[in-house]
Amino acid sequence: MKNVIQNVIWPSLDLVAEAALYIRKNEFANVRLSEHLANIDKHGKLFFDTYFNVFQVECWKQNANLSDLTLTLKGKGKVCVRIELHRIGISHQILDEVDLILTPDGVDLPISCWDTLVDGLLSFSIEGLEEVEYYGGFYSTSTSKLQSVKVGLVITHFNRKSYVVPAIKRLSELLLANNSYRNKVTLTVIDNSQNLTDEEASLANVVKNPNLGGSGGFTRGLYELINLGGYTHCVFMDDDASCEVESIIRTVHILEYSTNPNMAISGALLRELEPYRLFEKGAKFNIGSYPLKSGLDMRSVHDLLVADQTFEKPDYGAWWYFAFPIEKIKHFAFPFFVRGDDIMFSLMNHFDIKTYLGISCWGDDFSLKDGPMPRYLDTRQNLVQNARLGTAMIPQLKLILRLFLGALFSYNYASAHSVTLAIKHYMKGPMFWRENMDMASVRNEVSNHPCQEKMQPLDPSDYDLLFGSVYEKRYQKWLRVISLNGFLLPKSFIRKRTVFQEKGFKAWVRMLYRYESVLYYYTPLKLGYVASHDKIQFAKELKAFTIVFLGLLRNFKTIQVQYQKEIPELTNYEFWKSVYTDQSTKKGASHDK
Repeated sequence: MKNVIQNVIWPSLDLVAEAALYIRKNEFANVRLSEHLANIDKHGKLFFDTYFNVFQVECWKQNANLSDLTLTLKGKGKVCVRIELHRIGISHQILDEVDLILTPDGVDLPISCWDTLVDGLLSFSIEGLEEVEYYGGFYSTSTSKLQSVKVGLVITHFNRKSYVVPAIKRLSELLLANNSYRNKVTLTVIDNSQNLTDEEASLANVVKNPNLGGSGGFTRGLYELINLGGYTHCVFMDDDASCEVESIIRTVHILEYSTNPNMAISGALLRELEPYRLFEKGAKFNIGSYPLKSGLDMRSVHDLLVADQTFEKPDYGAWWYFAFPIEKIKHFAFPFFVRGDDIMFSLMNHFDIKTYLGISCWGDDFSLKDGPMPRYLDTRQNLVQNARLGTAMIPQLKLILRLFLGALFSYNYASAHSVTLAIKHYMKGPMFWRENMDMASVRNEVSNHPCQEKMQPLDPSDYDLLFGSVYEKRYQKWLRVISLNGFLLPKSFIRKRTVFQEKGFKAWVRMLYRYESVLYYYTPLKLGYVASHDKIQFAKELKAFTIVFLGLLRNFKTIQVQYQKEIPELTNYEFWKSVYTDQSTKKGASHDK
């Protein structure tokens, strides 16, 4: 029996990706994206050693016992097919070369050397020996599946109908209505804004939910799957589902053959504005979080090989795409609302997290999103994570100082204030999280700061901009440091010019030294804002932070122990059951009135 385990896929006009992530060609071949068809002249070539179409040998060898592997190709005409292998540090190999006459139903090409392969990226190329049409293909095996799986996709939505409705429609048409997956995959949409209609739901199961953020939304989806029963795995996904449907299909097949019952799959994140750029393929947490394999170009075979290597095992999988076994769950999400819930969820459940090329989605730049609220969320989640892990005090204090001072010296006073606020809230202990699960009052508190850092459309030519240098002499650095980057200097020393900076997590503060303002600008979207040198606001934020920081020093161990004691209770099934039951009761009571 032929069991398909990986399809050879085409670029899609519906997604942002470019063709080089799927297929490459020479000048004698032409790809027609809308028809999923390639016309190949004699000597025309197609190459499939690409991000979405390589076959990862080591991943399959380690996590499944495939006795054989076959490549099936569909089309019309005579071709030369070359089976190829790329391995890092070793020259490219052609493993086999076969002339085939393609048919619309497909021609099989067994990978005869499968038993001898250990690692590397397996791929193929096609050369036309006459005028040829190529329709597609897939990898399959005669090996029986180890287990049946039922996967529940969960998406959390809050007032983003323009994203979630097309996502539901695409998944319904391409996956849920597919007879091969109808009994294997379902879609549950947790509607935190409670505004999706039955028509918009299509084939998805929509659950109305109070706005408890991603933590409460995704956990509600998992809670529903557990109560329904019969599900083996859950996949948390972004609300725009900006991934190839094939990513989900591959996840299903990998899980069907997995020899590791504790395996979870973390989808990679590619940069939406640079769709070939890898931002993260799994991540680590050590005092703070950092992405693995960041910055690689997924059009490059060499970078694909680097991405394929596992030098560091991921600690957690982000919830833009994370598949995990339901029966291995010991803890649910901590009620962070957003940010950090995915980290703690993985760390507490001890999944064996794997990453695969071609299982991924696209997303916005995190630097664009950085501001007062993200800075608040990051500060408090780092404090809670490290409290649970029992991290020593000094490394945590250094992280907090970096977050605060980075914002303060960048003239981003609202972000600096958010760090202080996050510490205050953390110090209130676990009860704070119970009382602020919807974060309504917190969001108001953060947004009421007078110095908001709101990105908006603007024209840089409207400003007298200075494009400064980061170079400075040693004595200049000491003068800058002693004067707190100019904040201790008289107002007359501050130049009335605006420095240009690309929007990031913090400024090059040496470039701001003795300048009145800075324009933070995100060139791809032409958005930005101006932040100004303000000695009064600087002193006010520094004073408030110092008071709270000293309080944290005095009570550090006591608070840490308190979190270690109560986090298990805030992450168990009964806690979340009480949350959802309580919300349902309140809703029913309001209707009765």
